[in-house]
Amino acid sequence: MDMTPPPAYIAQADTDQPDAPVEPTPIKIDVAKYIPDTAITVTMIVSLDSAAASALVYAPGDEKHGTVFKGRRAIDEVRLAGPVLFIKLYGATTYDIQYITYRMP
Repeated sequence: MDMTPPPAYIAQADTDQPDAPVEPTPIKIDVAKYIPDTAITVTMIVSLDSAAASALVYAPGDEKHGTVFKGRRAIDEVRLAGPVLFIKLYGATTYDIQYITYRMP
């Protein structure tokens, strides 16, 4: 009589699917104390903690038309739809925003 244990079966994860990138959590930014509620765009400088980082800034519900800021310091215009913006950080842990000017309708 042979007393060898049965072979072990190890469950493996499905490796056919590549790992999906993790989407950063949006951070809510209240711009009401800097920009009037009726402004339609704002020009801003976004500073990030890494030269290889980037940030996406967008109005609520308008993520597809957001503005991308790349590098340590970038300036660009962002569309507004009220007193709130969102920012997603890619490769950065901290950010700083300076509001330069805004445009009214």
